[in-house]
Amino acid sequence: MWHTATRFDLTVEICSYCLAFKDEGHREWCKEKDMSKEIKQVIVVRKDTQPQMRKGKCGAQCGHAVIAFFLARMKLVGKRKYEITLTEEEDIWKDAAQPKIVLGCDSEHELLEIFNKAKVAGLEVHLIKDSGRTEFKEPTITCIGIGPNYADQIDAITGHLKLL
Repeated sequence: MWHTATRFDLTVEICSYCLAFKDEGHREWCKEKDMSKEIKQVIVVRKDTQPQMRKGKCGAQCGHAVIAFFLARMKLVGKRKYEITLTEEEDIWKDAAQPKIVLGCDSEHELLEIFNKAKVAGLEVHLIKDSGRTEFKEPTITCIGIGPNYADQIDAITGHLKLL
């Protein structure tokens, strides 16, 4: 899927999947990588924390959720040397600008329900808990990271949520 971008009087077509400029070689790369289905990562953030998370804290927690799946894949193969094994869809996501969507939910209970539904569906999912050393007085579950997985699989669980 291509979209048009204009900046400084320059108009170009850009791939919606990997943000590369449109050219024949790129189309072949997308075909080879099966870019026909959208792959994304979704971060679901609680909106009810007490105190309410400031924007910086929320950003940091989302960062933990984004990287959690990479950390789960890391295998120590030498002194400070790691190997990461990715599934096919994770590899496509990695090569396609790593699309991420941040959604909000109303409570810890709702967040845990979504977490459990994602686990049951066999999706990559990670629960993020703040250590409680700065904004919160105690460890606090703040968000979850789902994916990267096919968008339709994630949307079946998170489609009712709104962008944060």
